[in-house]
Amino acid sequence: MKNNRITRLAILVLALTMITLMIVSGTFAKYTSTATGSDTATVAKWSIKVGTGDGVEIAGSSSTVSFDLFSTIKDEDGESEADVAGKASGTAVGDTAATAKIIAPGTSGSFDLIVKNESEVNATYSIAFKSNNTSIPIEFSTDNGEHWDTTLSAANINNQAINMNSTAQTKTVKWRWAYNVSEARDTSDTTLGVAAQTSPASVTLSATITATQAQ
Repeated sequence: MKNNRITRLAILVLALTMITLMIVSGTFAKYTSTATGSDTATVAKWSIKVGTGDGVEIAGSSSTVSFDLFSTIKDEDGESEADVAGKASGTAVGDTAATAKIIAPGTSGSFDLIVKNESEVNATYSIAFKSNNTSIPIEFSTDNGEHWDTTLSAANINNQAINMNSTAQTKTVKWRWAYNVSEARDTSDTTLGVAAQTSPASVTLSATITATQAQ
């Protein structure tokens, strides 16, 4: 009887030993590995250039660009203007410098406003033209002379897409002071010309360009 108890106890100890070994083996006998990774990102460049040539960079979100609207004054038919002085000469009159450009009925011209996206993101831009003119009957066209308007609202651009690495976009604006429109117009034009002896009217044009990153 005593031998049976000893035998049973030995079997129990052996069984517990085997169970313990199995547990220990399950704890340590496994695959294990560790990996460390990293990544770096830099801020995308923002560079929108606007101007009449190579352009000027918009440092922030908007910029007001000055351009030479009357750099080349031509006849109304687009040929060289030979009947109107190119610049004022002699002593300055009023607030007009002696080298101010001269326009008159029958003169015309054009200018290009160039927008280029050198950023590393796609963008959209808007252009708002502004003129101080209230008396000179200058007309503007943005469709190569198909339509003319005395206001610049038709020339404005809203949310025009311009992608990164794309070619520059050019906005051409033509202007003219129409000649021989009507007798009433002849009278008002003459009044402006007479007043120019002492207080000449002038016109200044500017454009505000706003650029925004595209989503």
